[in-house]
Amino acid sequence: MEAARYGALGLLRELRHSTQVLDEGIERNKNYESIVTLGMRGDGDLPMSESANVALLEKIVDQQRKILATRSNQDVSAVPQNWALYKEVQEYYEKGMRVPTT
Repeated sequence: MEAARYGALGLLRELRHSTQVLDEGIERNKNYESIVTLGMRGDGDLPMSESANVALLEKIVDQQRKILATRSNQDVSAVPQNWALYKEVQEYYEKGMRVPTT
């Protein structure tokens, strides 16, 4: 979902759609024991962009964790979470992104 390929508006639409899908999924499964996968991949299961956009991925993860907290009615650190660590994650880490510990 790289902005260069889809344009800024297209990227924004994709982010809104993925947020809506997560929100609906958390609501649908709130009565079941679940592990939620956080993170995001680009179109065709490729990296979101050619260079690590740490700010964008941090914003995505922050929004995902807010949805978890809101829909589960509990502290987000109490919700089981799985991080999808793809091969480009090393670059995000080297540019300063850290996984929230709480």
